[in-house]
Amino acid sequence: MAPRDPLFEASKKANEVIEDLSLKDRIRDGGYMRVDPAQIAATVNVQVMYKKLDKLLGGFIRERSNPGILVNCDRSRGLMHMTCAHELGHFFLNHESSADQEIYHGTSASMVEQTADQFAYSLLAPRWLVAKTMNDRHWTMADLVQPHVVYQMSLRLGISFKAMVWSLNRLKLLKEPVTLALDKLQPKTLKVHALGGAELEHANA
Repeated sequence: MAPRDPLFEASKKANEVIEDLSLKDRIRDGGYMRVDPAQIAATVNVQVMYKKLDKLLGGFIRERSNPGILVNCDRSRGLMHMTCAHELGHFFLNHESSADQEIYHGTSASMVEQTADQFAYSLLAPRWLVAKTMNDRHWTMADLVQPHVVYQMSLRLGISFKAMVWSLNRLKLLKEPVTLALDKLQPKTLKVHALGGAELEHANA
């Protein structure tokens, strides 16, 4: 028997969570646009605490009777959602306690972190939700090369712009050159452009 692919298994676990908690129904019938990691944590009795942190984006504490997630609240909302989903990955994939200074890991990172990333992407930006969002907004595949479209999608799915870019790449909806070009853009510049050049008082606004 061939060994199981850990990244595939992480995606499978995320899909199981979506199915077990009827998250598709919540979006289809409840008027929600996104998968809410904090709501999932509450459902499975994982406490989430938001706190300003220095270098950490978040952490996961593996306690038998009271597991918990720590999220740095001094970050953009999309990054907080991604952090919470990443820490949920550690929980659902039965990882040990973890402290994370970053949540976007490449292939050089440990498999524990790569699978937690994969779980987060698969949970918050599954193909069916990306397709639904595109259909609702009448966006085509050709529209995905436009930075402001990708940014608007990231807001609707509740994830960071960077996570949205790489989610589309993982789903093979963006080719590598376009992905790398979009990844270089800063969300602040997209916000300023949308506001007709008006400056933002706070970059995370």
